[in-house]
Amino acid sequence: AHAIHRRGLQPGRKAFVAICDPASVDQAKAAGAGARVAMQIGAKVDPLHGDPLELTVTVHGFYEGKFTEPEARHGGRPDFDMGPTAIVETDTGLVIQLTSMRTFPVSLHQMLCCELDPGSFQVIVAKGVHAPVAAYGPVCKSLIRVNTPGVTTADMGKLEFKHRRRPLFPFEEIQ
Repeated sequence: AHAIHRRGLQPGRKAFVAICDPASVDQAKAAGAGARVAMQIGAKVDPLHGDPLELTVTVHGFYEGKFTEPEARHGGRPDFDMGPTAIVETDTGLVIQLTSMRTFPVSLHQMLCCELDPGSFQVIVAKGVHAPVAAYGPVCKSLIRVNTPGVTTADMGKLEFKHRRRPLFPFEEIQ
């Protein structure tokens, strides 16, 4: 999200990212739909995921944040609740879905329940190792995997394990 915001997109193009940040949802709600507000979004839980996004956004709307995924995906769970949700947008075309509760990216309905058209985005950022593939494949011409820091990294060597058996592949050679 940082790189998209800094670089921007071609005029008329948009990018999407969902970020769980209850405090930013509250701040957007206090500002109201249509308001422009300076925000620090994300990076409030731990230092693993980078610095907050510091930007000015336009508040577009507020949603209940509940949706149903009709396909059997990620264990077949159909009902999801992102909690109170706000949609905000930067001048660079970055549309941010601010949620109050963490929801993994397993469904286009995550966007549809907030009146967003998934096919209208040039870029959709979905943090996850495998879950986004089935969810966003229908609207993505290409999928670019990026190994980002944090708990969803694909590189297990980047994670700190305090309680594990030894040896354990891939950390040690197993003979």
